[in-house]
Parts: sequence; structure tokens; C-alpha cells
Amino acid sequence: MKIHRFPRYFYNKTSVLGTYIGAVTTALLGLALVVISIVGETNPYMGIFVYMVLPPIIALGLFMIPIGMIRHWQGIKKHGEVKAPDWPYFDLNKKT
Repeated sequence: MKIHRFPRYFYNKTSVLGTYIGAVTTALLGLALVVISIVGETNPYMGIFVYMVLPPIIALGLFMIPIGMIRHWQGIKKHGEVKAPDWPYFDLNKKT
């Protein structure tokens, strides 16, 4: 049995792509902030890129994750591919 770190509805193309977009853009934002602080150069285009372009891309990636999960869940409900898991049943009175 494969152990998943995230809910099973996370594993679809839209959610995984959103995760990659968010992670890569966050790393790029961190790198750009480090470069700005080390170089100390005041370039208006760098500021536009760091403060106005990268944050909406991060937000888009993070927004794609729940959208993909919802669409995946609706597809499962519509087509009946996989039954939703039931809660585990433990009866401590049964002897096994």
C-alpha cells in the first residue's frame, strides 16, 4: 500500500502543477530578495518584478491546488470511479 503525504484528491495534474508553480515562484522570489539586499541597486524594473509580478503568480499556483482537488472530487462523484473511504471501524469487543 502506497503511503501518501497529502489527501488522495491532491494527486491530479492541476493540483500538482499549482504546487510546482507556487514552489518555483517562491524560490525565485526569495532569490530575488536576496540579490536585491546584497547588491543594493535600486532598479525600478526589479522592484516591479519582485513586488508586482511574482506574488500574483504564487497566488495563482496556490489557487490551482484546491481547484484541482475540487474538480477531481467532482469527477469521481460523477463517474463513480472510486468510492470515498469510510471511517475505520474498530470493535474492541470482537476477539480475533
